[in-house]
Amino acid sequence: MSEDKKCCANTESIKDYKSAFECFKQRFLVEKKSIFRCDSDDVVLTPDSINYLINYFVNNGYSGDASFIEKIKHQLIESHQKKDDQKNAIEILATAVWLWKVPPANAKDRSVSVKEILKLHSELETIDLENNPFFEDFTGFASTGTYYNTNKPIELAYIIKFFEKYINSTESDLIAILKSDDFNGKMKIITTKDYSKYKDGKKDKSGTELKIDNKPYTSHDKARTVSIHNALLHLFDSENYEPILSNDHKDKISKTFKKIFNIEEDDIDMSIIQIKEKLLKLNIYTNQPHFFYENNIKNIWQGGLDFESKNMILHGAPGTGKTYSTEETIKARKLIENNSEYELVQFHSSYGYEDFIEGIKPIGLNDGQMNFALKNGIFKQMCIDAFNNLIESQSDKTKLKTFYFIADEINRAELSRVFGELLLCLEDDKRLKIIDGKVVGTKVKLPNSALWENDHVVVFADNEDQLLEKSKSTDKKEWYFGVPENVYFIGTMNDIDRSVDSFDMALRRRFVWKHYRCDYDVVEHKYESDAKLEGYIKVCQELNNYITNEKGFNLNNSYELGQSYFMKPNKLTQKELDRVWIEHIAPILREYLRAEYNQNEIEQHLQKAKELYKI
Repeated sequence: MSEDKKCCANTESIKDYKSAFECFKQRFLVEKKSIFRCDSDDVVLTPDSINYLINYFVNNGYSGDASFIEKIKHQLIESHQKKDDQKNAIEILATAVWLWKVPPANAKDRSVSVKEILKLHSELETIDLENNPFFEDFTGFASTGTYYNTNKPIELAYIIKFFEKYINSTESDLIAILKSDDFNGKMKIITTKDYSKYKDGKKDKSGTELKIDNKPYTSHDKARTVSIHNALLHLFDSENYEPILSNDHKDKISKTFKKIFNIEEDDIDMSIIQIKEKLLKLNIYTNQPHFFYENNIKNIWQGGLDFESKNMILHGAPGTGKTYSTEETIKARKLIENNSEYELVQFHSSYGYEDFIEGIKPIGLNDGQMNFALKNGIFKQMCIDAFNNLIESQSDKTKLKTFYFIADEINRAELSRVFGELLLCLEDDKRLKIIDGKVVGTKVKLPNSALWENDHVVVFADNEDQLLEKSKSTDKKEWYFGVPENVYFIGTMNDIDRSVDSFDMALRRRFVWKHYRCDYDVVEHKYESDAKLEGYIKVCQELNNYITNEKGFNLNNSYELGQSYFMKPNKLTQKELDRVWIEHIAPILREYLRAEYNQNEIEQHLQKAKELYKI
């Protein structure tokens, strides 16, 4: 940046979002002067100008399909005689737009959004922003997503309310204002009018007339969460507030890691700071600017697995990342737990008890004769390893491991045959524990117990449940199967492959069921630098809505497409979307419709759906 591009307050050059915000604080909040007219000493931030915005924007909201700038023009300019406060009010709104544009890491030319506001007033439209230091091409600190953009009026209203609170408050601590009970990250605009094109289907001769209706639809007038609240916390105090805009992300991070680290802090932001400190002590570092979005860390909280239950079924539409997110979450947790193991097995129609628990299997040929032996199944072997670890950890708790068993496509197998006695042992209160040298939990015999050798046994215990040493137990009456408390069982399934009804009640009640739907945030993250992202997300949502609503395929939400289908384009061009449609989307939609419609109806539905999958 050239030397003459200094902050208006002549404190330091604007080189990044932090220095830009520091200059903004001094120039606008402290001095209350314009950040667009750096050579002016006019006071802009005044109580009367803020009241103008509160009265005619925040408390005078417009619904309808007119554009944002068309609504603002009518709200603040055309509906009122020219007033002294009008000019300052427009400039304050433009300042709010500039501030709203600071956080996005992928923000394009910030001056465009500001200029369209300034042009609303004749005395401001000639302001030159080209050499203004506040429009240096600095990078923001967060991926904002579509919610941030579609929520623009509410976000700006929140900023205006913050300005109002600031200039009318004796409180010098700006964080205290943001954290106060009456300023808790939510905002609403009071709708007074509907401002729409083609109201009631009627057009004037030009076809573009905008009509004002003084009886708007107001059922949506409720407080909505705003992301700028979290952005301001970080901007005012980056040491104690992470660069996280999404309240949902903050909530997931806090809840997930508080359980892992046994943190009891109620304040969500303070809990996140404590979590970060503990992660850093585990030598989990990242050179990325967003600590909690480093893949290993993000995979822990973003997967939605809280591990409150040791038995979970993750079900939902195809392509929603059930297996992928589960495996990535567990891999990431290994960094923290530092002592865990997992097995991933895909169930299928031929998968049986012999593969899962135990069975007699061929072990080779001897003089032309096939030899057979009793072999542990993969889950039973994990139980043996896990219980041996429980014994080992009695003298040293740091040796305790967590074992994860992932059954992919669990509903493809005949589950009552695969599980066998496992149903009796799987529940949390039936799990094997060692307390004061005794084995607590459900211990059972299996059909092949008479054939067991030592290596086939999970737990050795006498008739008084006293734990016995493996080498000293020779009485098979003391040999049992059970599921140790340090084993997690996670099944994944697509609802449409086989109905959830394939689970009988005995199976169903032993699991916590978690439903997965399309995660558009993941799609946003992949294409966050693409200018067509917002339009593409809308396209994906409309296609899924068409699949599930009665005017489209009229299928339930188990048939919607998961995010993996929408992440197949190499870039967001119509040519790529057409390729993905032919190779991936049309085939699965055709299968969806095969049982419901004849061939002609299927092709008609597909053609309508294809028209929606266009940028």
